[in-house]
Parts: sequence; structure tokens; C-alpha cells
Amino acid sequence: MLFDEPVRKGRKLSSTKLNKSYQNELSNREHGELVFKVASNIKGNNPSNSLDYITHNNEKEYTEEQFIAPENEMGEGLSKEDLEVLKNDWKKEFSADKKIDSRNMTHFIFSIDTEKTNENENKFENAARDFLQKRFGDEGFRYVFTQHKDTEHMHIHVIVNNNNLETKKKLRISPDWHRETRFMAKAHLENHGIKQSATFKKDRQYLEQVVKNVDKSYKECNNWFEAKLKSNAANDKHFQQLKKQWLIVQELKSEIKESKRILPQERVALGKELKQLRQDMITFERFNSRTEANKALTDMIKKVDPKRSIVDRALNRSKELSAKEQHKENRQLYFHALELVKGEAILKASKEISSIDKKPILKNIKDRKEYLESKGIDIKTLERDHQVRLSEKKPFIAAYRELKKVEKTTDKEFGQKGVLNAEETEKKIIRALNNLNSARTIDLTPKESKILEEVKESVFKKLNDKQVDIKTIEKHHLEARDFKEQVKIVKESLSKPLDATQRELMQSKVFELKERLKTPPKQLNQKELYAINTSLKTSQEKLNTITNNHFKQIDKEISLIEKSIPSLIKKNTEEPIKAKKQAYAIAKKLVIVLDRDNEVTPSQKTALNKRLEPIKANLAKNGINLDQVMHQRVKTNETDLKLNKFKELTMQRARVIGFEQVEKQIKTLSSDIKQSDHTRDNKRELTKQLKVKESQILAVRQSDTIELTEVIKKIEQIQKGINERSQPSYIHSLNNLERLTNNRAIQEDCKQLDSLVKQAKPLLRSPTNKEFIQQATKQIRTTEQTIQRYSQDRSR
Repeated sequence: MLFDEPVRKGRKLSSTKLNKSYQNELSNREHGELVFKVASNIKGNNPSNSLDYITHNNEKEYTEEQFIAPENEMGEGLSKEDLEVLKNDWKKEFSADKKIDSRNMTHFIFSIDTEKTNENENKFENAARDFLQKRFGDEGFRYVFTQHKDTEHMHIHVIVNNNNLETKKKLRISPDWHRETRFMAKAHLENHGIKQSATFKKDRQYLEQVVKNVDKSYKECNNWFEAKLKSNAANDKHFQQLKKQWLIVQELKSEIKESKRILPQERVALGKELKQLRQDMITFERFNSRTEANKALTDMIKKVDPKRSIVDRALNRSKELSAKEQHKENRQLYFHALELVKGEAILKASKEISSIDKKPILKNIKDRKEYLESKGIDIKTLERDHQVRLSEKKPFIAAYRELKKVEKTTDKEFGQKGVLNAEETEKKIIRALNNLNSARTIDLTPKESKILEEVKESVFKKLNDKQVDIKTIEKHHLEARDFKEQVKIVKESLSKPLDATQRELMQSKVFELKERLKTPPKQLNQKELYAINTSLKTSQEKLNTITNNHFKQIDKEISLIEKSIPSLIKKNTEEPIKAKKQAYAIAKKLVIVLDRDNEVTPSQKTALNKRLEPIKANLAKNGINLDQVMHQRVKTNETDLKLNKFKELTMQRARVIGFEQVEKQIKTLSSDIKQSDHTRDNKRELTKQLKVKESQILAVRQSDTIELTEVIKKIEQIQKGINERSQPSYIHSLNNLERLTNNRAIQEDCKQLDSLVKQAKPLLRSPTNKEFIQQATKQIRTTEQTIQRYSQDRSR
């Protein structure tokens, strides 16, 4: 087509009211539609019905096996018992609200339209977990969710507690919040490999209506030319001639189609030429009959004798007309210039007119343009506009139109107010610069590049004259573009295999970008910041997977500690005692984290230390010395090791070591437990275990003392018998046979004594009475001497 401005007959198409950021989503709906909607707003103080519904916790309708364990905002699966505790806690919390019918909970349904497989169900659940944590958990809201798998479509039920413990405000759902939430859900689904669209019903209906209107308009345009030919009188020579030309085109088309002499490749080429010729005829005729200005230009081109009388008359009349009529005449003059530009483009593009015939026409057009230019018409701008209109490169057209829009809107605002709104003007300039960058990424012709540069210089010069600091805005724009480019480089680098050095470099880069994101470039809007934040989070997760260390867990624990710091600062002024307790609890958690920081890479450790500095400072304000807590933690770890070792101690081993030594060890451990950083309940439990062990030892010692007493008595009796049988007077009174029997009896008693001594020796460490121990020891020594003496006599 020679022009890209088709005449629209009938009802005109209304301009689209959709957000530009949303049009791509509507026009590319190749995937299923995700749904995230409010199922119900739950009032009252009883959460049981709603929580039982989503978990199938109803004995009348579901069996115990059909119970679906919900998951909370901490990623913890809840059993039936945990669910009952949660219901009671929430019920107490809601009952404390004095408002009647307060909206305490919201029931959401999150579903997707895709093939139902086990893999997709797992992906969907993981995506939902991350999305709900981002949307509700990070903002301080509590919730539980379950996935129902007993229907055709995959869907998840979410019950959100609307009371925010951090901000003390309720959840508020606005159209903007809902729109942002759907985009967040879509992004998280894509991160887990599920492609879904996120549009709204009213926008889809509007788009369908736009498509219908466009189709109708094109049908009207295609049938317009034939209708024009049929509707004109038979004595209209121009249209009769046009009709003959039209019939020739149709006959040529039939001949090309039916001829067997023409090769297939030639048939295609000829068909394209005929199609172009037909379209040129339609376009040229439509162009000629649009306005009086077009008709005048057509006559000028046909006669090759352009008259200036039309323009002269318009200029002369404008001096005597009213402001409204003068504006109309000025517009007529503008359209003369516009049609001259278009006519020149037609002639230059046409292959039907020879260069010899073109030359005088182009000369006359040039003269007319110069004449109009002398009357204040900006011909150069019109030529640029027409060049852009003919282009098929959308980024180029968008960049040009955005620059012109900046010029037009700022001129209008400056003319009305005499000053520009700095914030709004900066936004417009940033949009224009973004479009310029997009246009530069495609293959522009030198002429197109020149057009964009000329318009940019012109617009920015005007803005400078209006006291707009273009240099600063461009500088900030370059910073924002550089930031986005670095994020993109990191993302692309992580899609390739990396060695240890490269991984460390990427990790440092991610931390650097995250730090810069705390004070981002001003030109980054909320959508861009969200996309960058998501990209950096994804990159960090990839690095965590590749590195396979404990950084993710440590990072999560520090994040939880950071969330508790604001409440600590608040308590520090209102409730100092509670603040100190909380600070000590935080310090203990922090020490546990620091125990594992040797398991991460150097860059990760540096990043964690930076995050720990403000936490340590806040703890110091509450009088918590982290070094002492760390020392106490080390001591606690040592105590735990001793306790674990002590628990393995058997009574047999205790006898070997010595019960007194074991009791000393128990006292030492009791003292260590008191000085440890265990909770009060843990200390009580550990002390109780030691006391049980101590009582067991006491019982064993008493039992051993009784047993030792009995053994000593037996030894004394046997010793007394041996002494009596070994008296010389008694031996002399015996004959030889009786002496032999007596000796054998003494030997048997010695063996029995030896056995009793061996039994008694281990028991000597048990009694607590020192005198008894001394007497028993003395008796055992005497017995040993007796045993030794009689064994020597026997050997002799």
C-alpha cells in the first residue's frame, strides 16, 4: 500500500483504553488463564468452618484418610492437632475484636488452566508456596493453604488472617492490589515452568469488541472500491475509465491463473504485482476523493500545471475571517501541505511513471512546498511524519510518536500554566528514552536514525529552554539502563556452566546488585523494580543450588531475625525489661547462625556480616554483649557434649571410676547447666535427669555396702575357723590322717576366702562410711596374708 491510512466508513473505532503494559498480555493469550479470586470474606470470631472446609476435616463427609494437611506461612505442615491449636488461637484473637461482624479472614481460590499431571501439581504447589510467601507472608500476614486434587482443574484454597501483627492493620483489597497480585502469581508460575495468562474479564470483552470492529472496518475498506465503481453515473468519464482499468486487472488475474505457459515462480511474482497494482488503484482513488485539498492536489498532478490560486485565495480570505474561520482556513492550508508531501511520496514510489514525467511534477511540488513553507507551514516535520507513517518498524514508530507526544503535551502544559510539573515531565522523557533505546536495537536505516536524532535534539532543546534539566534525567536513565543490563548479564551467565571462581564472581555481583537495589535509580518504576527483584531472587536460588551449602538456611534465619528488630526497637522505649529478654533471645539465635558461617563462601560471608552489623548494634543498645553470649554458647555446647557422654555411663563403669568421682562430675554438670544458655524448662529437665542418675548411684552404693558387709562377715567367720584349726595345740591332738583332713579343709577355706576377697574388692569404693571402709580393707589385707601363707606352706 502507498498509504497506511485506510478510510474507515460507518462507525469509527474507539481508541483503546487498555494500559500499554497490559496490551501484550491481552494480545498474546496463547496459554490458559490463571484465576486468583476472593471466594468469600469471612466474618465473626469462629474460623473452624472455613479451615475444616479446605482441609476436609469433617467426619460426616470425609474419612480420616481424606484429611488434607494444610501448610502455614512458615512452610510447616499442620497435623489435625496443630490445626485445632491454630483454630483456638485465631478464635481468641478474633474474640478480642470489639467490632461487630469484623472481616477477620479472607478465603482466596488460586487455580490454573493446564494439563493435570503429578509433575504440574508439584510445580503448581511450589509456585503457590513462593507466591503466597511473597504476597502475604513477607508483608506480615498469616495464612494456611491446601491443594485440592479431586477436581478436573488444579486449584488451591488459601485462608488469610486479615490481622497484620506487624502493622496492626487489616488486609485491604483494591483493584490495583488485585491486578498486581495476578501479575505476581503469573511471574511465580513462570519461574516454576508453568505458562499462564493474567487478564481481566472486562478487558477480554473489550479486546474482542475491538477485533470485531477492526474486521468490520477492513471488510468495508475492501468492498469500498467496487461499491464506488458501481454507484457512479455512466456519464462519469473518469470512473468509466477507472472501471475499464479494473476489468483489465481482473482479466489479467484470470489469465495468469489459467495459463499453462507461465511457470509457478513467475505466476507467484505476477500475482504479487497485480495485487500491488490493484491496491495502488484503491489507495490512490481513496486518497483523491477524501477532501477538497486532495482533489486540488490530484488536479495539479494530472495537469502538470499546479496553480497557486487556491492557496492564494485561502490566504487572502484568512485576513478577513473570524478566529474560528481563520483556524479552519489554516487547517485547510495545513492539509494542502500534507497532501503535497503524500503526493511527492506517491510519485517517487511509483514505477508506472517515467523519470522524465516525474521531473516537472516534482519541481512544481517543490515550488509549492517552498511557498507554503514561507507562509509558516513546517514542511520538514510533515515529511518526517509521513516517513514514519509509511514505516513498518513498530519500535521506530513508537519512539517517534513518544518524542512528539512529549513535545505536544509539554507545550500544552507550559502554555496553560507557564511552568512544567517536574515529576510528570521526567516520566514522559523516560518513556521516550526507553522507546528510543528499543528502536536502536533493531536495524534502522540511516534516514530513520537521522529522523529520530533530529526530533530528539529538537524536543530536548525546547525542554531545556523550559528549565528542564535534561542532562540529569539522561544520566539517571543511563544508570537505570546499566543496572538492568547488569541484572540481565547475571541471569544469562547463570544459565551456562560455571567453575568455582566464576560462581564466586557471580555471587559477589548478585550481592552488589541487591545492595544497590536498596537505593535504586530513580527512573525504575514499581514494575521494573519487581522484575529486577524477582530476577535477583531467582539468580540467588540458582547459585544456592549450584553451591550446595548452608547459605540459604542462614540467610532465611537472618531474615527472620531482621523482621524481629523493629518490634525490639519499639519495646526498648516502652518495655525495657521485655526488650532485654527479646534481645537475649535474638542474640542466642544469632550465635547459632554464626556457628555455621564457616560453611559459606567468602562473598556470602561478607554479605552476611554486613547484614549482621545493624543487628549487633541494636543488641548492644539493649545491653547484650554478643561476645559473652558466644562464649556462653561455646560453654553450653561443651556442657551438652559432657552430658551426652555422661548419659552413656554405666554403673559398672561408675564403680571402676569411683562413685565419689562420678558424684563430683554430677555437681560440675549441674553447675554448668545453670550457667548455660538453655531455656528454663530445658535446664529443669537436664537437672532432673542428673538427679535421677544421682539417686540411682546412691541406691547402688547402698546395695553394694550391704553386700560388702555380708561378704566381710563371711570372711571373718572363715578366717576365725582357719585360725582355730591352725593352732599348734589343736594340730598336736590329731593323728596323721586327721591332720591331712584338717589341711585339706584349711585349703578349701582359703579358696573360698580368695573368691570372697575378689568379690569384696570392687565393692570397697561404694560405702560412704570411711571407718567401715578402713576396717573392711584391713580385713581383706589380713585375709590375703592368710591365703598367701597357707599357699606357701602347701608348696613346701
